Amino acid sequence: MKRYLLLLIFLSLLPLKVSAYDAKIEGIYYIFYEDEAIVTYAYNTSIFLDTYESPYWGAVVIPEYVTNRGKTYRVTKIGIHAFDGCKGLTSIDIPKSVTCIDDFAFNKCSGLLSVIIPNGVNTIGHGTFQSCSGLTDITIPNSVSSIGPYAFSGCCDLISIIIPNSVTRIGEFAFNGCSSLTSISIPNSVKRIDNSAFANDTTLTSVTIGNGVTKLGDLVFNNCQNLATITIPRSIETIGRFAFNGCSLLKDFHCYAEKIPQVKKNTFKQSYYKNATLHVPASSINLYRTTKIWCNFGTIVAIEK
Repeated sequence: MKRYLLLLIFLSLLPLKVSAYDAKIEGIYYIFYEDEAIVTYAYNTSIFLDTYESPYWGAVVIPEYVTNRGKTYRVTKIGIHAFDGCKGLTSIDIPKSVTCIDDFAFNKCSGLLSVIIPNGVNTIGHGTFQSCSGLTDITIPNSVSSIGPYAFSGCCDLISIIIPNSVTRIGEFAFNGCSSLTSISIPNSVKRIDNSAFANDTTLTSVTIGNGVTKLGDLVFNNCQNLATITIPRSIETIGRFAFNGCSLLKDFHCYAEKIPQVKKNTFKQSYYKNATLHVPASSINLYRTTKIWCNFGTIVAIEK
């Protein structure tokens, strides 16, 4: 009996092929909810190993409307894991009807080269484009308010990104390992940049953070080995642990905050920033020169107006 029970447990752990869609229409899998259609994956092959089979290849065009059994549905969402692991996917045409791109929707689509996200999408989910190593270009519309954790992590060929003035938060590890990015500009709308958001962006040389960010998370620019210039706004209040660890070429640190931002003793690595110049408001220069951690910059000068 005991051996039989063990066998049943073993069989229950084997990969299961479970249908995850309501209909396949012109090569695209959908589930339907009231008047809406959601693009989904074909099968969940293993609910334990989190591996998915999504047989999408080449160029895929998602329509704005689909008809199933005589009823027409509006396509409003690209669901979780919809194109996950589709290494043969080269391009995707997303209709303007889509308002949400869910978690891991294009995770590991290494053949995907460029994406235009239509105006109307308000959320880029957790790991949406994670490990899309061939992605070189992406357009984010002004409708997007949140870039989720790991959204573009591991997009090592991404050479440029424009974050629109609608995004309010950049999630943890959002652009981690984007090793082809050379510069980044954060708009004034962003209030918070979470832990490790730009960590391991090894070719990043300059960063400008708009006046709106109040907190930089832990390890936010960790191991950005070529980061030479950074501009921090007057709105900044807190900079987390190891935020600039590994930034060995840091040369100019522009901080417009008149009130000294809170930092940790390990926010900067002393052997790096003792050779850098700190640029601060003239009205606060004496405070920076006498405040722990900040006073350790090699040179502290007033910002030229």
